[in-house]
Amino acid sequence: MRKRYLALLLPFALGGCASKEVANLGTALATNLFWSALFSAVVVSLIFVMNRFIVGKDGRTNEKLCSIIGVILFPGVFAGGVGLGFGFSFWPMTVAVLVGGLVGWFSYTLDELMNHAWEHKDVTVPAVLGLVIGGYVLTAMFTHVWLEGDMYVTNKACTNRVVVERYTMHITHGKKGRTNISYSWVYRSHFDRFADGWALPMINEGVDYTLGTGALGTEDRIRGERYYFVGGHFFSEKRHAWDAFKWLRLANVVRFDIGRVQTIQSNYFGNPFRNVGIVKEPIGLPKPLESVNLPGPDDIPSPLLLEKVIGMGWTAAALMFQVEEYRDLLWLHVGIFATLIPLVIFVPVMRRPVVIFFAAASIVAVIIMMIVAGRTGSLGLSENDRDERKRFTGGGGRFGGGGASKTW
Repeated sequence: MRKRYLALLLPFALGGCASKEVANLGTALATNLFWSALFSAVVVSLIFVMNRFIVGKDGRTNEKLCSIIGVILFPGVFAGGVGLGFGFSFWPMTVAVLVGGLVGWFSYTLDELMNHAWEHKDVTVPAVLGLVIGGYVLTAMFTHVWLEGDMYVTNKACTNRVVVERYTMHITHGKKGRTNISYSWVYRSHFDRFADGWALPMINEGVDYTLGTGALGTEDRIRGERYYFVGGHFFSEKRHAWDAFKWLRLANVVRFDIGRVQTIQSNYFGNPFRNVGIVKEPIGLPKPLESVNLPGPDDIPSPLLLEKVIGMGWTAAALMFQVEEYRDLLWLHVGIFATLIPLVIFVPVMRRPVVIFFAAASIVAVIIMMIVAGRTGSLGLSENDRDERKRFTGGGGRFGGGGASKTW
């Protein structure tokens, strides 16, 4: 039984040797999985021991006392485990303490749930593996360094966007002719303005956009998104020459010096998130174009949440075919499917675990991408403008009310 589930991890282990980035990802994944398994074993053992020995006169678990001891014990266990494995920073510690408190309070009943889960291990084990691996790999796509190169930075640009949302009534017809009515904020229109530099251009109501009235007499509301770009020429190690000018949308606001060659690190989607430093002795310099057009609508995501998610998926797929540095990831995916598809076809006992594994990984991937898409466009201003920064809400449509400034 154990070999069946280890087979689900085999493609990741094999793919880890494909390139430096994939190897680092595979090593980190294996380390975190080992640490998580060890930590989980400790927590599970404590829960079983507590339910075995914290009992009343009738021989049953003393639920109240078990909860009290659990609330005292598990926050410290979770904080220590997460801290030793992933660092003692504020947010991981806060989450660890909260989760530890919940686990401790319900420790009197978790042993029964875990026993039931193990009884259905053909479903629960591949599902947990899918959730953990899918979540980790996709998170790494946004946070790990997948591409590093020297860029001769010649331009900066930014985009200010206003999205108009209208409070809308939705009517659906259910069974037996029943009519259901609900209300939510729905995308109405948007307006983008592009500018050189990182000083955001203003967008004014009545000039660039107008507000109307939605359901129940509710005035349209607006939300803002902002995007920052760095433009220049990458040095191609393969061709030993400078590539043509291109705009790169930043994952977060990073300081860049115009007219200097700097080493840029990007996430899997090609969005720079770190400037390693200035290259002191670059190999020649490209001839900058006399005029460079500003970024356009094709360089920024759709204002709709679902289309943002689809765009991210399309970018992820396209990069594996278009960019040489990502080619190893294409072979990694080929290796995964080349390993698992024959298992599904020729080994009947593997069909259900593999399907559940991919279903769980897909679910967590969609959730993470929706969260990231919801935050896309909520970047802050440059470091020089942080004192004047206004917090805009990002993402797609949301339920409920809310107001916003009318000048952006």
